[in-house]
Amino acid sequence: MGTKHHLPLPVSHLQPELSNTNRLKLVLWCIAWYISSFLANTIGKTILSKTHAPVTLAHVQFLASALCIIIWERQHLVAPNR
Repeated sequence: MGTKHHLPLPVSHLQPELSNTNRLKLVLWCIAWYISSFLANTIGKTILSKTHAPVTLAHVQFLASALCIIIWERQHLVAPNR
């Protein structure tokens, strides 16, 4: 009995195609993440070089992140239909 050898499908067959609009959104989100990360690190280092309060800085960063999440959720979540 002969065995058939099946070649594996390329990965491109497993992933859905992204439209140009979605590719652009992805690139813009990556750029926005990079810029925000750069700014957060730069501001954090500046603050820590002038004041020695790392716990306070961590609390402020946590609260700022929480506030951004709350604002985003209020804008993007839709109440379920009743």
